[in-house]
Parts: sequence; structure tokens; C-alpha cells
Amino acid sequence: MQRAGGAVRWKGHFPRPKPGTSERPPYRAGDPLEGIKGKVRGGLTLIRRAPPTAPSPWSYTTNPVSPLLQKVEMYPRLGALPPFSRPGAVAARKTKASAADPYAPETKLSQPQIVRLRKLRTQDPGRFTRSVLAKMFGVTEAFVGSAAPLKPSVRRRELAKRDELHEMNREKWSQRHQMVVEMRKRRKALW
Repeated sequence: MQRAGGAVRWKGHFPRPKPGTSERPPYRAGDPLEGIKGKVRGGLTLIRRAPPTAPSPWSYTTNPVSPLLQKVEMYPRLGALPPFSRPGAVAARKTKASAADPYAPETKLSQPQIVRLRKLRTQDPGRFTRSVLAKMFGVTEAFVGSAAPLKPSVRRRELAKRDELHEMNREKWSQRHQMVVEMRKRRKALW
């Protein structure tokens, strides 16, 4: 019993069930065989069940092994497609594909072309960089690096030139920009 402002209220001693739980009957799972039973002549019952094994990895619904399950094409293929109506369509498609993926090789180089590529790379590695030679021969930069690699001493010298150029550009930064870059480095170190 509890008094609140002179009125008497009766308070229950036991926790009450949540609304709707007492009326709900307990869950009873149905019989799994109920949906697959079939009546056969003579009062017999036939129960059809799939085997409890995984389907065969050599037979898919997209490419079944059984010829009865294979799809029948409505329009059989008659061979190759007709040529493009415009003569420049093939070249346009090739340039679009190379622009979409700059790492896709376009052509295969012959042995004399590879020799020329190596010669140009060793003559002046500062002028004939990977990207310049890749555009010149229509191949990827990775191919140029593997077909015509620089000697380690030359590579170190070129990297030193690049680092010197980068340092000169960093000296042109404002004090605020330098501070922001330093803060970014510290945050990255804490990751």
C-alpha cells in the first residue's frame, strides 16, 4: 500500500507480464514432412524428400550436366557479328579503352623495338622517363621498367635529382602550409 497525497494506491508485489505475452500460445514447430506428402492409389502415402547432401559442384543451374536441364536458345548464334558501319570505329574503341585503363597494354613490341627502348632509356634517363617511353611505344610504364631497367647507381642518381627538386618546391611553401603538413605527418604516425 502506498499513500500519495492522501489517496491510497495498491501496488502489486509481483512483476506483471508484458502486454500480449500471456495470451500468445507457445510456439510449436510444424511437421517438416507435412508439405511434401502425397496420396497414392491404395491408401498409401508417398513422402518426397531431397537428399540431405550438398548439390554437386559439377552441375550448376547456369551450366547443368544433365542435357534435360540445359536451356534451349531462342535465337541461335549464326557466327561472327557484322563489321562496324564506320571505318574509324575500331580505332576509336581502342583509344577509348586505353584512356579508360592506362595500365592495359595495347601492343606487343618486337625485339628491335625493345632494343631501341633500352638504348633510349640508357642514353638519357632524365629525358626518356618511363612515362615518356610508355607513350612513345604504346605500352605500360611497368613494362618499360621491366624491359629497360636502370642500373642501381643511375637509378639512385635520378632519385636524388627528384628529391632535390621536391625539396626546392617544399622551400616555397608558406609557414602555415608547412605546419599543416607536419601535423598531418604526426597524425599519420599515431595511426
